[in-house]
Order: sequence, then structure tokens, then C-alpha cells
Amino acid sequence: LGIRNISCTDENDAAIDDLNLIDAGSGTACQVPICFNSTNVQATSVDFTWTGVTTASSGYNVIYGANGFDPKTTGTTQAAAGASTTISSLSPGTAYDVYLYSSCGASSSDTTGPVSVTTALLCQTPTALSASNLTSTSADLGWTAGGTETQW
Repeated sequence: LGIRNISCTDENDAAIDDLNLIDAGSGTACQVPICFNSTNVQATSVDFTWTGVTTASSGYNVIYGANGFDPKTTGTTQAAAGASTTISSLSPGTAYDVYLYSSCGASSSDTTGPVSVTTALLCQTPTALSASNLTSTSADLGWTAGGTETQW
């Protein structure tokens, strides 16, 4: 039995979790990808990255759905050739769970995840609302834009 610590962060702690023992002599086990993360969360898309594994001869699959869904029975599957993908056509301001697994020809790995993400709102709420120079017929209004909006 050999144990290899692969760190996805700069932390020095190591732990054993979800231990999966395989027959190293057969070389047929489909390895689970590691370090699965989301980046660049937008209103309708999210980028995902992970560390690939050598047994993923047919690439990877991400399966996503509404927060709390069961990846064994529901969800949308998207193939990825390499160790990253972008999921598009998502709904703004919506919580999703995303799982990942390796595709090894005739077999697949166990899933890793979920990575839980909430897409950004399409139009962010302004902050720091203020009113000054109040009269009976007018007022000067101020605010800080909530995102990239250009009209109010």
C-alpha cells in the first residue's frame, strides 16, 4: 500500500478521506479526478478546472443540476476532453451543484463533488443610496452601481 499526498492548495496538512483501494497490478481502475474547482462565475456561465488523471482515456464528464439534485438519477451531462470546461446557458442568480467523473472507455470513475456555485445576478443591486438637496419639487439622488449596468 502506498499513499501519495497531492495538495490542491498551499496547505501542508494531509488527511486520508474517501479511501479507494484498487489492484495496482491490473491497471484497469478508472481514477477519480482531483482538485475540482469553479472559477469565473458569471450570470449565465461558470468555468471549472481540475487535475486530470492518466486513466481518463475518453476524457471527463461534468453533470450539473439544481442545488441538491441526485447525479445518479437527474442532471445535465457535458463532456470535456481536457481538465477544464465551461458550463453555459445557466440561469442568473441560481444555485447549482456540479459533479465530475473520468470516462475510461468502457468504465467510469466515481464522481467527485459537488462543487456548489450560485451564478451572478444579471443586474446587480446598487448600494450606497443617498438623497441630497431636497426641496418640495426636486432631489439629487446618488448610488454606487452594483455591477456593469450602464442605464438606470
